[in-house]
Amino acid sequence: MQLTELLYQRVKELGAKGQIGLRPGYVAVVSKASALRAAILAALFPGTDDRRSLALDPKAPPRVALGFVPSDKLPHRLVCEIGGIRELHRYDAASRKFGLVTADEREIASFLRLRCGLPGAEEYGFFVLGAAELPSRRAGAGGGNTADLARLQEELRLTREYEDAQDSLFRISTRLTEIGGSAKALSEAEAALQSAEAELERSPWPADQIGDLAARARRAQQDAIRRDTQIEDLARKRERASEGPAISPDPFWLSPWFNGGLFLGVAIDVVALLLGHPLLALVALVPFAAALVAVLRFIQVDEERKELKQHLLDLKEQEEAVRRRFNDAGTAAELLVLLEQRNEAAMRRDAALAHLDQVRKDAAAGAAAAEVAALQEDKARLEQRIASQGFARAIADVEADLRRAAETQPRTRPSAADAALTKEVLAAAGALLERRPAEILAEAAPRLGQYLEALTDRRIVSGKLDSRGQVLFSAPDGKTGALDAMPGPLRDLAYSALRLCLLEKVASSKRLPIFVDDSFAVLDPRKRAMVAKMLKAIAAHTQIIHRIPDALPQGIADHVVQA
Repeated sequence: MQLTELLYQRVKELGAKGQIGLRPGYVAVVSKASALRAAILAALFPGTDDRRSLALDPKAPPRVALGFVPSDKLPHRLVCEIGGIRELHRYDAASRKFGLVTADEREIASFLRLRCGLPGAEEYGFFVLGAAELPSRRAGAGGGNTADLARLQEELRLTREYEDAQDSLFRISTRLTEIGGSAKALSEAEAALQSAEAELERSPWPADQIGDLAARARRAQQDAIRRDTQIEDLARKRERASEGPAISPDPFWLSPWFNGGLFLGVAIDVVALLLGHPLLALVALVPFAAALVAVLRFIQVDEERKELKQHLLDLKEQEEAVRRRFNDAGTAAELLVLLEQRNEAAMRRDAALAHLDQVRKDAAAGAAAAEVAALQEDKARLEQRIASQGFARAIADVEADLRRAAETQPRTRPSAADAALTKEVLAAAGALLERRPAEILAEAAPRLGQYLEALTDRRIVSGKLDSRGQVLFSAPDGKTGALDAMPGPLRDLAYSALRLCLLEKVASSKRLPIFVDDSFAVLDPRKRAMVAKMLKAIAAHTQIIHRIPDALPQGIADHVVQA
């Protein structure tokens, strides 16, 4: 059985929204209204006192609707008018509405018992952890200022921790000032070594390439001479090739030889044609030959110009090739400078390392440096602790308020009823599982030990039954005692461990919703957070609804509801 929602009208203390959405797993309901548990239980187990505990107006009784999913996975809803009739509705997927199944109380009770596995109200009480669940809350239920007393005790504890942190921080600061001189030499030597190593690491060549770098530096000078010689030779050739007059051939069509020869040849051919002397036309070949010579001369000069230009380009390419071939030779000076700088850095690193070894041989400086490191960590932790609290009242003021609250607090002592609590809760678990309490505790003993060690900080490590059927708790040194033999805070923690362990044992087989109604408010914040994590582990078996006045630390609950 899994609860999905709670709808309410005119329920005292609950918010005005009228609906609370519930989900599987660990659901934290942030609400200061204690009526939440009463409203849910009133729908499951109607009673005569529901009207008194929930009604605001006796003429208009409140209504409660509880949505749930039984074993058949079909959503149902219990609609209950406090002090009146109760109806069972089932969700219809076609109409997307809840339709009435029955209003007969016996049929509803049979459905809840057979289809949902819901036991009777008295047996179901095992799954309900009320606000007065812990022994201290049961004993002080009649006191009017129990919450104020617990708050002042928590404030006093935090204030003392704050003052202790302030004193420790002052002592650490004083000690750091005292040993600062002794540790300064070691810290300076370590800083000098780190600086030298960082400078050495900035070298573009690793240590295994330094030998090759030196050889390249020696070869670079010879390569530079060869490069300069070849470049000078090519420069002279380019200069000689450029010394000649610039060759710029005139177009042959502007040459008088070409134009005159062509004109004269054409004229002779025309005269030969007019006179009818073919042999005379042969004479025209002479001027035509002159024109041809002009054309050939132009071609020759143009070819020579192209050859000269190509020759200059070839010389330039050769010069570039020489420069590329001897490119490394041009960095000879740079290689030597880099090599010298790296050698100097290596020498500084060796000197810093030798100085550090010498300083470390001084036992006082080494011990001071180790102490400084530990003190710095403690200082950072204390500063964070002080900054997280930020402000605290004077201890005398808190103690005065605590004395005034204690004077009005009823005097309570552990009673035999506290020891009987363990017997009662164990018997309730046995009734639900239909097994003997001794068998249940024997099986749950390892898990109970884990709960006890976690909650009591290993002050209690195990539990076993005595001859009266009550649980005896054991300390690491072997001492045993019942619940009534323990101081109040430890009594609450031991009972919480037993209650949660048995709750996990029963929930693994009886998958019914568990209600936790701000039951662990008297525990300190660290223990409350630990209990919340334990409840989340139990929620792996069934649904847990935990009402708390303030939100849990983020990430613990599976779902948080503001109600």
